[in-house]
This record gives sequence, C-alpha cells and structure tokens, in this order.
Amino acid sequence: MKIILSILFVLLSFIQLKGQCIPKSGQLTPVLVNFVTVDSLGNIDICWQPSPEPSIASYHINRLDITGASVLFDSTLASSSCFTILAANNNSTTVSEEYAIGAKDSCDNNSFTTYDYHNTIFLQSTPNPCSESILLEWNAYDDFNSGLNVLYNVYVRENYGAYTIANSSSSSTSFNYTGVNQGSIYHFYIVAIENGGIGPYSSSSNVISVNTNFFLKNPTFLYAYTATVVDSQQIDFQFYVDTAADAKEYVIIRALNASGTYTTIETISAYSGMNPMITYSDYSVDANFQSYYYKVNVINLCGDLKMTSNVSRTILLSAKSNNLEAYNTLSYNAYEYWKGGATNYKVYRSTGGIWDPYPIVSRSDFIDTTSYKDDVTDILTGNGEFCYRVVAQENPIGHVVNLPAASSSSNEACAKHTPILFVPNAFSPTGEHNLVFKPVVNYIQPTSYSLTIYDRWGKKMFRTEEIVEGWNGQFNNSGKLCPSGIYVYSIHFISAEGEEFKSRGKVHLLF
Repeated sequence: MKIILSILFVLLSFIQLKGQCIPKSGQLTPVLVNFVTVDSLGNIDICWQPSPEPSIASYHINRLDITGASVLFDSTLASSSCFTILAANNNSTTVSEEYAIGAKDSCDNNSFTTYDYHNTIFLQSTPNPCSESILLEWNAYDDFNSGLNVLYNVYVRENYGAYTIANSSSSSTSFNYTGVNQGSIYHFYIVAIENGGIGPYSSSSNVISVNTNFFLKNPTFLYAYTATVVDSQQIDFQFYVDTAADAKEYVIIRALNASGTYTTIETISAYSGMNPMITYSDYSVDANFQSYYYKVNVINLCGDLKMTSNVSRTILLSAKSNNLEAYNTLSYNAYEYWKGGATNYKVYRSTGGIWDPYPIVSRSDFIDTTSYKDDVTDILTGNGEFCYRVVAQENPIGHVVNLPAASSSSNEACAKHTPILFVPNAFSPTGEHNLVFKPVVNYIQPTSYSLTIYDRWGKKMFRTEEIVEGWNGQFNNSGKLCPSGIYVYSIHFISAEGEEFKSRGKVHLLF
C-alpha cells in the first residue's frame, strides 16, 4: 500500500511540475563543446560547457553519419560535462568523426536544432622507403570556440622509447618525418592546442604505427680495401661491401689526383649471395707513369647514392741510375687513406730479371713522398738492369668482420747501367798468373756476347759466345800452344738498354 502511495505522489509531483514549465518555443541555448579528443586507446572523449538553462534533465550525444545527418548516439546525466565513446563504438582510427551535445530540460525544451559540432583529428601516413621518410597528414581542428589560431604538435616514438615532439606548426596539417631507421616501429599522434598553443583546450588525434621493415636497409660500411699494381696496364682495386644492405649496384670511380674530378669507370651489379670482397681489374691505366685514386659508391634499389667509400691511391715508383757512382735512386709516393695507415714499405729488387724473394730494405711509414738510394757497387753480375717494386703494408687495426691488414704493390721501375769492360793486355798459359785470356764484362745481355781471336795475318784462332769462357792460347782451345806474340781480339755484345758495343784491341801471348 505504501509503494502505491509513493508512486502516486511522484506522479502528482510531476504533473504539478509540468504545470509550472515555461515553454521556450521548443528551444534551449545551444551547448558549447570545449573539445573532442582521441586517447591512446582509441576512445573518444567529448567535453562541453554546462548549459546555462535551469532544470536541465539530460544531455544527448549526437554524431554526424556518412550522409551528414545528425544521429542521436547516446545520452547522459545532467550532471555530466564529459562523455567517453569507447574505441569499439567509434571509427576514429579510420575517419574523422563529428560530435555535438544537445540539452533537454524537464519541460521537454531542447537544443536539438542548433549544434556545436567538433571533429576528431584523423591522422594518416604515407611511408616512402626511397626517401627514408614518412609523410604525416591530418585534418584541421577548426572547431575551438577561441577561433582558428591552432598549434599542431607532432609527437613521435621510435620502438619503445619516449614520445618527443618532432615538429610544431600553426600553418600546416602535414609533416614529412625523415631519417627513418629501417626495421624500427614508429608511433605518431597529433595534438592541436587552441590559442596558438596557449590553451586551455586541446585535441589529440588517433595514434598510428608504422613498421619500417619494408624500408630499404642502408649499408653500414663500405671499405676500399686496397688498390695494387699488377703490371703497367693492370691495377686491381678491392673493396668490401655490406651484402645485407639493399644495394642495386656499386659504382667504381677514379681520379688522377687528390683534387681531381672522379669519373665512373665501372658499375658492378649487386646480387644475392655475392662475395662481399669485390675485386675489379682496371686495364685502362698506365701504372708506370701515373698514380690513380679510386673510390666506390653504393646505389640502393631506389637508385639513390647511399654511401661513398674511403679513397685508395696506388703507389707510383720511379728509378734512376747513376752509372758513375753505381747506385740507383728510387722515388715513390705514399699509399694513402687506409684505415690503419701504412706501417712500412718494403723494397724488392731484381737483378738481370731474377727477383730476390726478400726485400733489400724495409722503411717505416712516412708522409707524402720519399726516396731511397740503392748502392749496387758490389753487384757485377747480370745485364745491368735493376728493377724494383715497393710493397706497402697496412698497420693492423680492427676492421669489419676482422679483415686482415692489406698490402699494396707499386709498379715495376727499372734502372739500367752501361756495360763495364776490362781487357787484359797480356797472358801466359805457362806462367803462374793470367793463364787464360778472358775479358771481364758486366751489365750486358749474356746471349749477345762473342769473343774472337785473330793472329797477325787475320787467321781466326779462337771464338766463343760464352761469357765465362776465355782463350787458353791454343788453336780453338785445343792442341799445341800458339806461337808467342801479338794477337788481335774482337769483342761484341749488346747492353741491357739494347745498345750494341764492339771492341777491338791487341793481347800479348807470353811464355
């Protein structure tokens, strides 16, 4: 019975209240929205200013549908000034949505005709693997009651780091984020702040994530290992590449001096499984007269230059003979731009075409150029031609994948000495000394040598083409001794430089 009386009392009170309502032609003052924002979970928060009208019974949340029509979405208590639309019930991650608040009082007066719609900020991205950038674009937040003076802050977080402001602008609704690290995951959102960033109100966009695994991987190293002279018409250039990078090709460039213009001499295509140590043989060279500078560029799959190696410079060696004092002067430039620098330069020598397997000297590293004087006074064998090579050795230092220290050889430079000829004027086959007539000759082509002996009437007594063989005073070096007296010799040979020499004279055969 008490319950029934209570219900009747409420109904009578409502009827009495309704009787006291003051109609306002069906309209209340429109409700002003402070902001509409999206939180990190994708929920939409709407906050508004309380209606100045008395006896507000409820607030209604309205949303514009895809046709632009206002649709009642939900309602909330008169004591509310904010409302949350859960992520599952909104489309803030795919489109900008517009919301407004309507009020209704206890007399059924409402503000459902005029709305203060505010839109969410919808952020989207366009990754560009070739430029290593992510273009961010969003719609303007132009609904603040303070006007259109809005500051947009772009927030970014790489992987699990903290968010930082990447850009601030009051005039643009786009931003190109550059310097992307391949393989990282980037998170972005936009915050619009009214009054040029002063506030008090702001609106955040949806949060987007961009996985850059599909971006091109840049090389982490590109090392010019060595440039070495093989012969006067071949230089081998070796360089070490990062095969994990998304490379399209390696472009080898060359210059003739340190400040000269580099020109492309070869392009090598990259491919899966290629050897990271690449050797290119350059045959368009004259290594006996020119030192060359080499570098290599790596071009990625987008056709962009991503890295340039260090420089490799070949060693140019020259040799000059001093016949009078019997020495050769060597001049050569430094091998430049190794990571560890050069620790020493070993000088190798060949005599008459036979190379000594061991260096004649090892010289410490130096700056710019140097010279070395090789004394050949005691070297009387050979054809008079001395050839040299200089081999530079890199100072051991930590390299990628523990590459061993490199070396580089110079060109071969030769110095030629004129022949030395000594002819005795007498010999005695029966004596104690000078038993054989044998001229002493050095620095000639051995196969060009000949010695002929004539008597005073021009008869040939002896002939040999062996440089080590002499005349023992007998006819053709066999039989009886020839008579004592004066004989004529004729010596013929060709020098190491190809010059023909002839010498004629007299020798006295004594008993």
